[in-house]
Amino acid sequence: MIEIQLSLIVWTVICFLLMMLVLDRLLLKPMLRFMDERQKKIDKAEMKRQQIEEEKERIEKEKIRLLEEKTEKLRNDKESSEQLKREEAESSLIERNQTKQKNVSLYAEKLNIEKSEMISAIDSRSDVLAEEFVKGFLSLADRL
Repeated sequence: MIEIQLSLIVWTVICFLLMMLVLDRLLLKPMLRFMDERQKKIDKAEMKRQQIEEEKERIEKEKIRLLEEKTEKLRNDKESSEQLKREEAESSLIERNQTKQKNVSLYAEKLNIEKSEMISAIDSRSDVLAEEFVKGFLSLADRL
């Protein structure tokens, strides 16, 4: 039959407790410490990843903002350039019109001078012709 030996039970319990103590000191505590350190590294890496993502989003927003600013500046530059071109074209057109008006007024003046010269020439010539006509008429009347 089975005998129960008290000394064997005591030594088994003592060996079991001693083994638990050794395993606790040599295996369990280092393993728990390693797992805690590993979890801390994982948490740090996760925080770093979140920071990188936030920084990436911030940079992307800044990039979009700068792109919009540059686009707006280019649009404004283009509009101001077009406005300047229009103003230059208008001033050029005004200058040409003024030059044409000056030329027209100079030609009108010349025409008026020539007209008055012709009128005075015609007047003097008409006086001479009138005298010749009268003389011719009188000489014709005398002959008759």
